[in-house]
Amino acid sequence: RPGFAQMVDLLIMVAPAASAAAWFAAMTINLLLASRLVERRGISLRPWASFSSLAFPRRSSLAVAAFGALSLLPGTAGLIGSVYLAPFCAAFAVLGLAVVHHLLINHPARISLLAGLYVALVLLSWLVVLPLVALGIVETGFNLRARSKPLPPVNRNT
Repeated sequence: RPGFAQMVDLLIMVAPAASAAAWFAAMTINLLLASRLVERRGISLRPWASFSSLAFPRRSSLAVAAFGALSLLPGTAGLIGSVYLAPFCAAFAVLGLAVVHHLLINHPARISLLAGLYVALVLLSWLVVLPLVALGIVETGFNLRARSKPLPPVNRNT
């Protein structure tokens, strides 16, 4: 059964990166739930920033490129590259979502469009995640949100 052996080899190769991306997604969901809980109970130490104002340093896209290149190497170096690349890609997908949220501010069909996007994200994950990653990387380099609409004010309480 050469097909089965190839499938097992593929799963072994993809498992560490998928695990890292899943961990990042789970921690992001936990952060969101925890922030909503402390906000609802009135015990938050500072106001929660708007999701659409999420931003990364410009150099963070260089890390994606470096880990992407490293992941193409054979052996342990490639494994390490893919394990670091996966959560970076997940983070840039979240940034892509923040860009979409920002671009849809005051749009009459905002809720429907966002609901459709999230349903597609669940049902078609990689087909939707890859464009979101690309959008996040483009945002980091070209600041699309600032060109379209001003970003919401960021509270600098630290």
